[in-house]
Order: sequence, then structure tokens, then C-alpha cells
Amino acid sequence: MPGAVWGYFLPDHVHQATGMAAVQLQVSVDLAFALLCLEAEIQRVPVTDLAARVVSRTFHFEERP
Repeated sequence: MPGAVWGYFLPDHVHQATGMAAVQLQVSVDLAFALLCLEAEIQRVPVTDLAARVVSRTFHFEERP
């Protein structure tokens, strides 16, 4: 079942990707989610698509300069 973030229901893989980003970047979960959303905007892809790439380990935040 999807969880709620800031009043929005998102798929589980978005939550998992947020946690993975928080660990990779050593930041809070709130900041990790914001960075996930920002990166999705930069790449012009839905946050759910970018989250799937994070979970499948085909995208790592360290790649961004």
C-alpha cells in the first residue's frame, strides 16, 4: 500500500528511493525527497520514473556534479 508524504500518496518505490538518496547523500529524508523531485524536474521526467531508476540502481545522486 502506498504511503503518504506531505499529503500525497506515492508508490512505495518513491519512498524507497527517498531513503536510498538520504543514505547516499547523508541528508534528511525531507531533503532527500526534495532533491529527488528537483532532479526529476531537471531531467524532465516524472518523479516516479526517476525513483524507479534509483531503486534499480541505474541512477545515483553522486553522478550529479
